[in-house]
Amino acid sequence: LCSTLGQPLYPACPVPAGFFLAVNITLIWVAAPVAAILSGRHQVVGLVFYGLLVTNGVTHVVPMLFGRGYNSGALSALILFLPLFFWVARNCFGQGRIPYKGLAVIVAAGIIVHIVLIASILSFLRGAIGSNVLIFVQILNAFLFLLIPRIGERVLGLTRTPLAREQLV
Repeated sequence: LCSTLGQPLYPACPVPAGFFLAVNITLIWVAAPVAAILSGRHQVVGLVFYGLLVTNGVTHVVPMLFGRGYNSGALSALILFLPLFFWVARNCFGQGRIPYKGLAVIVAAGIIVHIVLIASILSFLRGAIGSNVLIFVQILNAFLFLLIPRIGERVLGLTRTPLAREQLV
């Protein structure tokens, strides 16, 4: 992240280590399991993590495709993130499944979470916010990550659609 943002590598990088902990712990180790727990009643919430995967995957692969060279997330994106997203999109959304507008909601959630993350880090690097605010924004961002698909479910009327076990295999 530091080199992508034109900053020196650690330990000279000004991005606090707490930023990375706040992002990974709150999004990956708290929000994603909470989403999975809620999936029985709120399927779009339960699948929101895949919106994060596709957005993260695209942010790593697209620069590589446009000549910026290999980056540390490109291999994970190509082998794990993007294939998992497309598998979930194919098997969980569409006729007789969750409507495609639910897929749009989870992708939108992934995009919004990434925008908040990047905007806050750029604000920090420009001196507009301090490190404590930067870290606090990442914690709030994890709650936003869960709130977006829940609001999407209510606004778009995405009610629970039973997914047959064989649809997921």
